[in-house]
Amino acid sequence: MGGCGVTETPQKLLSIDELFDRAFPEYLAMGMTYEQFWKQDCSLVIAYRKAYKIRQEEINRNAWLQGLYIFKALQTAPVTVNGFAPKGYTPEPYPNKPFDFAPKKEKTAQEKADEEAQARAERIKAGVMSFMKARDAQKHEAELKALLEDEKEGVSKDV
Repeated sequence: MGGCGVTETPQKLLSIDELFDRAFPEYLAMGMTYEQFWKQDCSLVIAYRKAYKIRQEEINRNAWLQGLYIFKALQTAPVTVNGFAPKGYTPEPYPNKPFDFAPKKEKTAQEKADEEAQARAERIKAGVMSFMKARDAQKHEAELKALLEDEKEGVSKDV
């Protein structure tokens, strides 16, 4: 633009339709249906993307675990059969049960505080909803009483 010899090539901005058309095959690959992508709640794409990421991480962990088992099997292979093992070498036995990778971590103070705050928010929400239902019931009851009284007054005036 200036006299520096640098020219900017304007990039074409995509329309919303083009963006959605480009994203659609990706979400189909994640398992979303046509109806879900185009016609249902737009927050579904967030859930599908998170679920897809979780599945990919699980696939990666499983592949890594399989490699670990193969590595362990090769370590424990009887190299002595071929005669290539040094004198006195005894291979480690193959594990007799699967590796345990379950996380054994304690919740941090922040995680505990977050859970307590979430529980407190849920209790407050339940209380507010209960109050609103009770208030609505009282309001409807008062309206019904007023209607019944109006009907009684109308009947007594007619007689």
